[in-house]
Amino acid sequence: MFSYFKKIQTQQRRRQQGKILFFSLFSAVISSTAAIFLTPKSGKEMRSSTEKEVKKAGSKIQDATEGLRNKVSEVADGTAEKSKDVMAKIRDSFKNSRDEAVDVVAEQTTVDEDLK
Repeated sequence: MFSYFKKIQTQQRRRQQGKILFFSLFSAVISSTAAIFLTPKSGKEMRSSTEKEVKKAGSKIQDATEGLRNKVSEVADGTAEKSKDVMAKIRDSFKNSRDEAVDVVAEQTTVDEDLK
């Protein structure tokens, strides 16, 4: 019984969504038609100004993309340098630990020989 009511609610929701979509598309068509008929510019002027605006927007996007590319490059370079530093520290630490271990083994060998 519960699933029946849930099914009905789902169908009602879909109908509402369909109505919203229809009226959204309908209002977009009406708005664009009104804009075309009510604009004070001729079609040629409108295309020209639209083309200029699109070029401006494209230029701004290109500038923003270039800036973002530069920042990403800087961060990547900084990260590479830091990772090189960390790796060098790890290698030094490993070498020091290995040298200390060799010294301990040599010292233990000397103590063992002295005890014999």
